[in-house]
Amino acid sequence: MSSTQPRLRVAICGAGIGGLLLAVVIGKFSSDIALDIYEAHDAVATAGAGISFRQRTLNIAKQLGIYDEIAAVVTFPLDSERTAPGFVSRISDIKEGGFEWFSESSSHQGIGRASMHRMDFVRVIQAHLPEYCEIHLSKRLRTYNESDNGEITMHFEDGTSVTADVLVGADGLRSHTRRTMFETAAKVEPPLFDVSQLSKYTDARWSGFSMNRELIPMEKVLARYPDHPAKTAMCMMAGKRRAVVVYGIKGGAVLNLVANTFDPELEDTPYPGERWVGDTSKEDVLDKFSHFEPLARSLVELCEKPSRWAVHVVGPLPFWTRGHVVILGDAAHATTPHLGAGAGQAIDDAWLLGRLLAHPHIATPADVPRALKIFEEICKPYAERLAEASVHNGKLFNFCAPGDDPLAGPDCESERSPEALRLRWEKGEANRIAIDEIEDPIQQWERAEEMLVQA
Repeated sequence: MSSTQPRLRVAICGAGIGGLLLAVVIGKFSSDIALDIYEAHDAVATAGAGISFRQRTLNIAKQLGIYDEIAAVVTFPLDSERTAPGFVSRISDIKEGGFEWFSESSSHQGIGRASMHRMDFVRVIQAHLPEYCEIHLSKRLRTYNESDNGEITMHFEDGTSVTADVLVGADGLRSHTRRTMFETAAKVEPPLFDVSQLSKYTDARWSGFSMNRELIPMEKVLARYPDHPAKTAMCMMAGKRRAVVVYGIKGGAVLNLVANTFDPELEDTPYPGERWVGDTSKEDVLDKFSHFEPLARSLVELCEKPSRWAVHVVGPLPFWTRGHVVILGDAAHATTPHLGAGAGQAIDDAWLLGRLLAHPHIATPADVPRALKIFEEICKPYAERLAEASVHNGKLFNFCAPGDDPLAGPDCESERSPEALRLRWEKGEANRIAIDEIEDPIQQWERAEEMLVQA
């Protein structure tokens, strides 16, 4: 940063993918903004293991100059034409049967399916943080207040406080930024939203999905199944209320396994456990998938210390920004993983918000609300559409979508006939295509800049 007084002081709450990338974007396109990241934990880390990228995310990586570093650690070469299937789906809840439902070959030059370990991506981002960006660890936000002139005072659990011109809440599902924003807004007259729904906006909600996760050395998988489709593709082995999804990370050396269960009657109910993430037993996971085909069951049998994740969602919210405060990523629109796009949407958010805040038209703190409103206007509808499509895909591929018989088995003709399966796949693909065909993030920025300059 230049030695002159910064034109803005930006405080980012949360050192996850969205928060870190936001700092990279701001630093890439400006040199006169003070950047501080406040992380609740005592180290920079990220929840989960695998992360997948769509083409739009890779386009952002190219703009930021980090594409080559990502290409070096993804499972498959990004710029190669794929001849093997890039995605394989099977019907697997038939104990001694199972069959391929659908497969597609994919060129990364086209749709850009790419997967890697989340911490590998975090390390790439960290290497590109501007040198003047400071990360403050063990700083868990308790609340904040905003003065009449827009200055934000953040109060942390350790009793300390700091001030900033902009507060960006990238603090995840249990965002204290989101909670404070809506609790404060609920006191405004006339009301800014239906205050009877306050808890719906401050708290994340259980989706009814639970995920069992494990990382398995690929050599163990191939020793048991030398030709397992997961060797070259993302593979989904689906059934009623159950699915096992696997794909390679760490350059294909490690298999990321996600075995999900879905209880549709529990959607939007309070999660009964105190901890949303914890350990579970191999026997518990095996019991849930004991009726699956050997191709799926054998992978579950390789789990040694699986974890359990209760998948929670956020939104849709009435707004993402108020005054000089804004939320992004999971804090604004957490969804299920069934489009593999949650982290990608946080990257989209960080790209657009960072470009807006770095723009010279945001010359003083008084200009900040205008930038935040443009960000919300462009990103919010798209992110909410993606979140809805992801939940719908999860239900489709667990045979629990609207119209499905919740008690039907694998012999249900209305769900499992070739024609019914084809239609189900086409609905899922329509969800993916619909979100991928919306203007890409570069076009979104061009539209945002035009709005900013003309305002």
